[in-house]
Formats: sequence, C-alpha cells, structure tokens
Amino acid sequence: MSQQSTVQNLFPLVEAEQKVKLSISNDCFNKIKFMCNKINTLEWSGVLFYNVINPDINNCELEAVDFYPVDKGTAGHTQFEYPEGLFDYMMNNDLIECKQGLIHSHNNMSVFFSGEDKSELQDNAPKHALYLSLIVNNRSEMCAKVAQYQKVTYSGIKSKRRNFDGTEEVVDMLPMEDDYIYCYDCIITKPDDSVEFNSDWKVLAQKV
Repeated sequence: MSQQSTVQNLFPLVEAEQKVKLSISNDCFNKIKFMCNKINTLEWSGVLFYNVINPDINNCELEAVDFYPVDKGTAGHTQFEYPEGLFDYMMNNDLIECKQGLIHSHNNMSVFFSGEDKSELQDNAPKHALYLSLIVNNRSEMCAKVAQYQKVTYSGIKSKRRNFDGTEEVVDMLPMEDDYIYCYDCIITKPDDSVEFNSDWKVLAQKV
C-alpha cells in the first residue's frame, strides 16, 4: 500500500520501545466496518483523520475520528493521490484541526505492516509532524504505527587519527547529523457497540 511517492531516498526506520495509545471513535469504527463489508475481496484506502489527545511521548494518546475513502485497489495493493474533494469534506465535517494519516484494508488477510507499508511510512512521515498509518481487515482486526521524522545531531565524538609518521592521536570529530524515521507501535482500543453514521458519508463511500 502506498500514497503517491515523492521521496527517492528513504530515511532509516527505527522501531521505538514506547507504545502509543490509539482509540477508534464509534463513527470511525462503523465506517471501517461498512467499507470492509462493501469491499471485502480487494484492498481499499483513504485519508485518516485523527486527534492528538496527549502529546507526551511517554504516554502519547491519539484518537482516530474519521476517514475519507478514496481508492478501491486490487487484492494486494491500493494507491491514491489526494482527492480534490478532501478539503471541502474537512470543512463540512469540522476536521480542519485534525492531523492526517492513512487507513487501508488487508481484506481477508491478517493485519501487519508489510515491507511496502513500512516504505510508505518512510516516504510520508517527513511531510507530517506526526504520521499515523492504520491497517484493518474484514474481521475488524487492526494494527497501527505512528511515525515521526527526526534529525539527530552527534557531537563530542572522539576518534583516532593516524599521522603520516605512523603515530596515532585522538582528535575531536566535527558534529554530524543523521535523519531517521522513528516508528511507534499502537495499542488500539475500539468500541464494542454499533452506532449509525452520517448517511452523506455512505454516498461518498459508494463512489469508491
């Protein structure tokens, strides 16, 4: 799965030890079930909207509140460019302040981050302050990762240098910078009860 790729050289992906709490709103959960029911043999994808409830990295909490369905793909792949109607949908549904990520289905397969899914994180994380990717399937199983681009500076590093006469001396190295994508697994909480969602959204989903 991927959105339109623009980055040629992907930064290294580093799996962080911290976990991020992710809750799925009733409305979002039922839209996911609707899409998985209607498109149950192919992958589908869309723009995910979520809020940061607690930004503390040691106790980070997010809430997925909605998504804009965009693409019906093949049995093993889905890809899209941002749709023209996205901004209007955000304005009409009070989503302007939300962060944007990715949601896509694995239809009848298990939920996991494939090599392609991880590459998508590496590709799109530098474009966002925080980037959430949520994978779902027809059994309402879910997994998610949060990715964040970080520039790490190393200073105060010492190294040995061999002189022209064969002797060695310890020298201070110049500060160095490296780019990484830090990736956090999510602990997902989803609702138990079914709640109806806006009928206008169903019309939007049926266009996909």
